[in-house]
Amino acid sequence: MERALKHCDNRIFSINDFETLFSLAEPGRWMLVCDKSFVYLPEKVRDIYNKHKDNCVIFDGFESNPKYESVVMGVELLQKNNCTLIVAIGGGSTIDIAKCVKLFSGADKRTVFFKKMPDYDTASAINLIALPTTAGTGSESTKHAVIYYEGVKQSICDDEIIPDAVILHPEVLKNLPEIHKKAAMLDALCQACESWWSKGSTAQSVFYSEKAIPAIIDGWRAYIGTENIAAETILLAANYAGRAINISKTTAAHAMSYKLSSMYGLPHGIAVALCFPVVWKHMLKKASKELMGVFDKIAACFHAQNAGEAIEIFEKMLAEMKIDYPHSVTRESDIAVLAESVNPERLSNNPIAFGREELIEMYEEIIK
Repeated sequence: MERALKHCDNRIFSINDFETLFSLAEPGRWMLVCDKSFVYLPEKVRDIYNKHKDNCVIFDGFESNPKYESVVMGVELLQKNNCTLIVAIGGGSTIDIAKCVKLFSGADKRTVFFKKMPDYDTASAINLIALPTTAGTGSESTKHAVIYYEGVKQSICDDEIIPDAVILHPEVLKNLPEIHKKAAMLDALCQACESWWSKGSTAQSVFYSEKAIPAIIDGWRAYIGTENIAAETILLAANYAGRAINISKTTAAHAMSYKLSSMYGLPHGIAVALCFPVVWKHMLKKASKELMGVFDKIAACFHAQNAGEAIEIFEKMLAEMKIDYPHSVTRESDIAVLAESVNPERLSNNPIAFGREELIEMYEEIIK
């Protein structure tokens, strides 16, 4: 059975288009996947539920870093109620769990879902609309999702989980805490840059990066203020960054950030941003003429003359945002753990190869 919204092709819509999308989906029953912040969102967003609540099942029983068990609960709820539409309203984790519920909608709970091929006939019949409430991951336009199984991060990747339609509504960003704005926006900026220089880069991914980077560079100061200025610009830029990495994947800065984030309790985007300039500097030492040409194009999007100047602009951004490098009394042992933690597969997408010794050198510049 072909889902009704398949031909929307992950296009971007406004909040005013929701009724049309809902009508096209023609759900008997539908599932709203949302986090606890839903009640604080603008009235137009909450109206999505209020207008259609008679046939709605709410799923909000999951954590900010969702566990596999939560996916199982969501799948059971969807199966029990025969939902044919999922509407995900929230940050990256909310959208990720909605994607997984869709992908494994036909799974038997007696199996470990991601260890077995999903039932594509069932998944392809489920419509999925995503409305992001943060501007960073671009999860609303990617084939990637993250869940945790027995404490270990699991990366789910499947074209089937790309939402059919995306609703961007800048008003949802108005009441975000400043640290969330900073972290998510920095993640988007790093994604766009990493996508451009990654081994998996294509003309299409570069197109998205070229749109995302200057929008963030020009709009970040206005965005992190209290007036919600530039919210629409940053929300769209984050979406473009997500579309870029959906094609190319991320590189060393992201690969190095995950353990750093968990070890020091840093928001993901902050951890990535601390790794990013250090990685770029080390790549400059080994870059080929061709790669330097890529760096120069990225630098131009920073309104810089060269990569070195672009790195300085990025570091000044971090300083202006009062983002500090972590300090540790067990620095040497922490660095050894961090260097061992880097996923070789993620690191392999980087245009310059880094061995363990160089990873240690880079972490030595990050951990104070």
